[in-house]
Amino acid sequence: MANKKSKRTKNTTKAGQLPLSSILIEYGKPLLDECTSVDQVRDTVQFLIVCWNLALHPEDERIRMTETLLHDITKKRNLAPNEYLAMKRDIQRLITRKQARYSHFPNFITGFTVHGEMDKWKLDITFAKL
Repeated sequence: MANKKSKRTKNTTKAGQLPLSSILIEYGKPLLDECTSVDQVRDTVQFLIVCWNLALHPEDERIRMTETLLHDITKKRNLAPNEYLAMKRDIQRLITRKQARYSHFPNFITGFTVHGEMDKWKLDITFAKL
């Protein structure tokens, strides 16, 4: 079998399409709209990227990775049971959204930077084409 190499790209998709950063913002708009600071935007973008990338894995692997993620977050943030369930629901909702609306973007997001202030911020991302 041939060894597939991924190609790192910054913020671009096929001709005629929006930059992947714009697509990620659209993907996470409901959560991003709740942010009140640039730090919250950064945390939310990081969460969105984790969910986006989880959606790219086969289901059995994705389930295992999601449970590990939830366990780690619960331990780090000492989540209450209702917060755990809300986080799990958000993760599942975002995975479903990625698969339903953005399945034609099989790009694994490898990094990001948020620039600017709350009223006018910009997102740059890097990704690997799979």
